[in-house]
Amino acid sequence: MDDAKLSICVCGRKKRRLEFGVAQYVEPLSSKTESRRVQINISTRHGHLGPDTREKITARVEKLLRFNDRVSSIEVTVDLKRTDMPHVEFRVTVEKSEIFVAMGENETLMTAVDGCLHKVEHQLRKHKEKLIGHRGVAGRRTTVEKDTDSAE
Repeated sequence: MDDAKLSICVCGRKKRRLEFGVAQYVEPLSSKTESRRVQINISTRHGHLGPDTREKITARVEKLLRFNDRVSSIEVTVDLKRTDMPHVEFRVTVEKSEIFVAMGENETLMTAVDGCLHKVEHQLRKHKEKLIGHRGVAGRRTTVEKDTDSAE
């Protein structure tokens, strides 16, 4: 098989091995490389958001996937009733967990989105730390010292 032409290319989720021009599919790639499907809903009240603004919000919201692997849906509600102080609400649904909610108002829409994003990131981090259990393990251990002075 010295003269066999072997090359490996990645097509979608499967590895394809080309040998003599014949494609043979082998096992799929690991689950770490698979893209996660998350439903992102952006809704507005008392107004309309342009497509550019929706794309910016979607790009920023997708960063939440770094903090938890089980995020299933993200709902963003923008209330434009007060144009000088838009109100933004995030609802992040995580599998096998509660719904994380953050609300915020600010002078501009994107700063309100960033504030809510920061709040939800903090909630997701705190939840993940609780699941992992790295809180105060060393601090809970207490040692009892024998008092040698009272024996004398």
